[in-house]
Amino acid sequence: MDYAVETSDLTKKFGSLTAVNKLNLKVQKNSIYGFLGPNGAGKTTTLKILVGLLKPSEGSAKVLGQEVHVDDADARLSVGYMPELPRFPKHLKGAELLDVYGRMYGMTQQQRSEQIPN
Repeated sequence: MDYAVETSDLTKKFGSLTAVNKLNLKVQKNSIYGFLGPNGAGKTTTLKILVGLLKPSEGSAKVLGQEVHVDDADARLSVGYMPELPRFPKHLKGAELLDVYGRMYGMTQQQRSEQIPN
């Protein structure tokens, strides 16, 4: 069976702190799940791994049947993620920030020029 999300012994450590410890999770496609837990339980860390923003220390993760890799722009085209408290660099103007994000997601210069207003 193909799953929307599948993790196997997913672990993330920050030095001596273990934020996610051997998480095994299977979420069926076309279903709705809640990801609940107290502050510090590893929810955000897990989501950042699933969207390729953090590299796991151990284990593996698949999203939509594809192994998750850090900085895989093509894989991120199928997944949306909105952090709880987005932080935008204050030294960048809006168009500059959109250009940075467009490059991160693998957009060509032409695509960015067409999408970002001057």
